[in-house]
Amino acid sequence: MKNVSKIFLGLLFILPFYVSNGLAGECMSPDCMNKGEKGQFSKMQAKRDKMEAKMMEELKVTPEQKTKLESLRKNHEEKISVLRTQMKEKRDAIKTELLKDNYDADALDGLKNDIKELSGSMAVERANVAIEMRKILTLEQFKKLEAKKPKMEMKKMKKMKDDMPPPPPMEE
Repeated sequence: MKNVSKIFLGLLFILPFYVSNGLAGECMSPDCMNKGEKGQFSKMQAKRDKMEAKMMEELKVTPEQKTKLESLRKNHEEKISVLRTQMKEKRDAIKTELLKDNYDADALDGLKNDIKELSGSMAVERANVAIEMRKILTLEQFKKLEAKKPKMEMKKMKKMKDDMPPPPPMEE
């Protein structure tokens, strides 16, 4: 059931809320993203914009709803970006600590707790976006979006699988 909830919330961001996490793009800094640098990201952005326009059309989103959804997305992206940066810092700190001759177990425990707290904050943010989306969309629009999520998740998983490099050869 936990995985279903994660998939549900993850897919929730496909509408205009697909937030790239670096798996498909080279450039993930906000400056680079806004400038459309690194051809890979520009292609990704164009594809996302096309998917978003198609979804908005299918859901028959009004101009007022579109404005509210875009504002919600921008606000969400800013919050998630900060949380992701903090998460990366904590993970890097764990790696650094583990590479020491005599690592500090208490420091590692503290970092693990920080990561757990950040993960919880990210989950709460995703849930808040879902709630806000439901306030913006009509029940019919929201149900239509929900009905599309399993198919979108399958496409996303297939793309991730296709983008993965082959495993290294096994040594005998």
